[in-house]
Amino acid sequence: MTRTAFDELARHAPGPTPDVDSLFPDAAARRPRRRIRRPAILVAAVAAVTATVLVVPMMLPGGTASAAALDNLSAAAGRQPAQAPTGILHMVDAEWQEGLGERTFESWTLADGTIWRRDTHVDGSVEYLKFPPPYQALLPATVAALPTDPAAMDAAVRKQASGSLSTDEAVFTYYGDALRTGYVPPEVRRAMFSAMKRLPFIRTQASTTVDGVACVQVTYYEPLRFFAGHYYCFDATTASLLEEGNSAWGSVDFRSTVTAIDFVASIPADVIAKAVDQTAPSGGPSEAPTPTATPS
Repeated sequence: MTRTAFDELARHAPGPTPDVDSLFPDAAARRPRRRIRRPAILVAAVAAVTATVLVVPMMLPGGTASAAALDNLSAAAGRQPAQAPTGILHMVDAEWQEGLGERTFESWTLADGTIWRRDTHVDGSVEYLKFPPPYQALLPATVAALPTDPAAMDAAVRKQASGSLSTDEAVFTYYGDALRTGYVPPEVRRAMFSAMKRLPFIRTQASTTVDGVACVQVTYYEPLRFFAGHYYCFDATTASLLEEGNSAWGSVDFRSTVTAIDFVASIPADVIAKAVDQTAPSGGPSEAPTPTATPS
């Protein structure tokens, strides 16, 4: 069997990939949570919150939770060819936020996770930036080495999920962030969609992006964010991420739409020359990257 760049990425993942904990050593090293005895006075408050959590999903806006829709996306992802990434991932995102207008983010992501970006703001001003690789769980090598079994996928992601109001919300956010890296093998993508079925408060429906492109919208409604949802729109044929956003009371207040995605051989010279290096303490000049599809 031919070794692809995905295999090369997996070889550079931290630790042996068959061990789920080794994918996220920082999470495995966390101290276990202590059991805390709750005062009796909190019982009524806990009961009220529990009732809210149980009732809210029944009132949530959007479509109907559909395992079939996620199964179809999982199958579509698995059918994609295991084509090795060649070059540098190039993406253009049109981002709109209520009260701030629309901005354009053009990015170039190396296989080691380093991101170069050209941001065009509402007033026409342009900003050039270079970002260091993201945290370990979103490195291309780590994402490429995630489990291909949905249950193992769910377990692995839950061990490192953080930064949200709940673990379920953090898991949903992670899947979207990982799929945006562009370095996710088809079998891993297939497992991600299957693992999404394990999340509560999910709604799926046929929809369109802001540009009118048909898509399957998958929304997670966090009960602690009353009537607010975080959604992803996927192409039904390829399971590619087309758009993501947030909604509140049925109205979208943030949206990021992918308008271009491909692999290129190099980063434009003006981006390299003008980028403010976020990896340097003083924001010094950036160094020219090596355009490789796999880590050396």
